[in-house]
Amino acid sequence: MLMRWISALSGLLIILVTTYFFGNLGLVILASLIILIAASEFALLFSNSRLSTALFVFCSTFLYFTHVFYPEYTLPTLMLLLMFLASKSLVYFSGRQPTQAYLNTEWTLWGIIYCGLFPALTLHLTYSIGWKVLYFLLITVFLGDSCAFFTGKIFGGKKIFPNISPKKTFSGAVGGLLGSVIFGVGFVYFVSPKNIDYPHWILVCLTMGFFAQLGDFFESLVKRFTGKKDSGRLMPGHGGFLDRVDGTYFGSVILYVYSYIYDLGPFFS
Repeated sequence: MLMRWISALSGLLIILVTTYFFGNLGLVILASLIILIAASEFALLFSNSRLSTALFVFCSTFLYFTHVFYPEYTLPTLMLLLMFLASKSLVYFSGRQPTQAYLNTEWTLWGIIYCGLFPALTLHLTYSIGWKVLYFLLITVFLGDSCAFFTGKIFGGKKIFPNISPKKTFSGAVGGLLGSVIFGVGFVYFVSPKNIDYPHWILVCLTMGFFAQLGDFFESLVKRFTGKKDSGRLMPGHGGFLDRVDGTYFGSVILYVYSYIYDLGPFFS
């Protein structure tokens, strides 16, 4: 528990210092390093092959940078990378059993979307709008996760998906959603230069918090499937960088989709 808090506070300090000295671009570069490590951890959950891991990390980060800086090229880049990975897997695993060959092909194809495109969505908004967008995502997801942890510890109760994540309870999930709403809406209230529509932002934070929790379950499912307890050891107390950022990946999708419906610039610029 102590190491978990030390890691979290150290990460927060690094983010704050990066924002103060380097602004939006600095945050994008810092996030890029974390995403590269998380992609490596994801690949190592499925494969011991250095070639497969290196190619997956390259494709994920290439897709990530494409969307952050040149989003108009995201779709063609994604299609080309998917064909490249599918072709590589077909040739590389052609001598093995079809089921094994397919599974090794499958995780790379949806993996680059999960590890490359999902986190790039909010980082593109950060680069184009400002650092407050990224802070909004992190506060809504991370503090919601902390509320879920403590609420679950205090109240306990029925487990949600015990075969996937044996410690997560319904009480923790409710506490996490309330935390996401309280801290997310509170952040927008303090940083927004214009008045906010509370029911509107409550719904946004609630949706982000809900899918962030699903993202946490998804990463737990991946670890159960691969038989690994932790995704990595570089972040003490958290089971790896991927284990820490999984909820933000799903939350990032919701925030990005929402940016198409509602202009976020006036609230976070």
